[in-house]
Amino acid sequence: MMKILFVINSNEDFYGPIGTMLLSAMAKKEGHETDLLVLSNENIFDKIESFMPKVIACSSHTGEHRLYSRINKEVKSRYPDLFTIIGGPHATFFPEDLDGAGFDAICIGEGEYAFVEFLNTVERGDDFSDIENIMIPGAPKPLLRPLVQDLDQLPYPDWELFYKHKNTGATQPPVMNFMTNRGCAYKCPYCFNEYFYQNYSSQKYSRRHSVNYIIDEIRTAKEMIDFKFIRFVDDIFTYKADDWLREFSGRYSKEIGIPFYVHSRLDLMNNEVAKLLKDCGCSSVHMSIESANPSIRNKLLKRNITDEEIYNGARACNDHGLTMVVNTMLGLPTSTLEDDKSAVDFSVKAKIFVVEFPIFQPYPGTALGDMCIEKGYLDLDKSDFKMYGLSHKSLLNCFDDKQKEIQFNISLLGPTAVRQPLLRNLIMNHLIYWKTNSIFHLIYKIGKIITYPRKVYRRRYSLKERFEIAMKTLRIEKLKRPGLKS
Repeated sequence: MMKILFVINSNEDFYGPIGTMLLSAMAKKEGHETDLLVLSNENIFDKIESFMPKVIACSSHTGEHRLYSRINKEVKSRYPDLFTIIGGPHATFFPEDLDGAGFDAICIGEGEYAFVEFLNTVERGDDFSDIENIMIPGAPKPLLRPLVQDLDQLPYPDWELFYKHKNTGATQPPVMNFMTNRGCAYKCPYCFNEYFYQNYSSQKYSRRHSVNYIIDEIRTAKEMIDFKFIRFVDDIFTYKADDWLREFSGRYSKEIGIPFYVHSRLDLMNNEVAKLLKDCGCSSVHMSIESANPSIRNKLLKRNITDEEIYNGARACNDHGLTMVVNTMLGLPTSTLEDDKSAVDFSVKAKIFVVEFPIFQPYPGTALGDMCIEKGYLDLDKSDFKMYGLSHKSLLNCFDDKQKEIQFNISLLGPTAVRQPLLRNLIMNHLIYWKTNSIFHLIYKIGKIITYPRKVYRRRYSLKERFEIAMKTLRIEKLKRPGLKS
């Protein structure tokens, strides 16, 4: 038995990290002991002294990897015998960036079984350089083990790791995350899915838990934690009204009955899908338009969705009482300010009430990110990638500072212009051209605090819950949108 310390950057969210909790469950299944460190709340060296782990593990997005690299160097300088391993998106796509950070191992791709094999090998004191998916910094990339095809063989996430931990502040979360499937069928050029899929092109990429697994998982979690709302965080919850969705719809409302939220696409939403979702308790659907300009949407972004499909999908949601939460990106390469402004009017025309206007983040390794590098739109040496990159000003040098500020103002004020069409002209013809200020940030935050509990997480809240949600939302938005210097 070994002790494994999982490290996460921050707990500023309503729900815990599914991947980390699943790895903890896998480790416990092998007889190991696990604990959690939240960097925003605790001192890592105090934690190491009190818990005395043998292995420290973390997972990182691009941008966030710099924090973990710095901390790992400090840890290894004090505790050279500790084994440290990093996984996640950045480790998978850019392991070479971590060569000088002092990690003993880098986990690439799906890591559940690779992580368990790594732990058992470390416990025996054996060499782990030949483990599939485990890379030694500076060495060639390892062979990848096959994707987990039967997702039901995986244990439930270790919810206690996060939700019963005294330093996460999340003992009774109002919202909890679950996943029903893995592997998106679409290959959007701004997403890592296309690159990830290329590594497994001969295997079934889109995989799904059985309805039995999901129902039992939620029921088990509910016995431990008093959550009131569920977010299914699959890239796409369902592609059509198939047997799985019909079975889920028939059982969920009877056996679970907790309102929930899913991700989908507007061209997948029709009357049958919308009705099945509504019948089993779905309150809202998160989707993306990505651009109001059809050429940009379909040629640059390869979304292959027509305006008519968007209107039809929106109509199906509205007809069945499903709130749409819809993203349209601003600051896309080759786009103009008029394209960004038209995103607001397009949302109004489609009768979408809850909208977000994130600013495009050109992650290297994605087709669109690499295009930006090739065309000279992005200077990697000067780019400060953020974990919440979609809420920061554009990194592209094809826009000047004034254009970037207008984009950012549309991101802040656009949702209000959609919810309150009478304010559209004031906002879009005047306010977006002003200097970004604290009032704009406050308008965005207040709008979100009011809109999301009422329209997205639709249930009754006590005054205490409303206050707690408001305070947490403010903290999350401060992290995502760090003020006037963003």
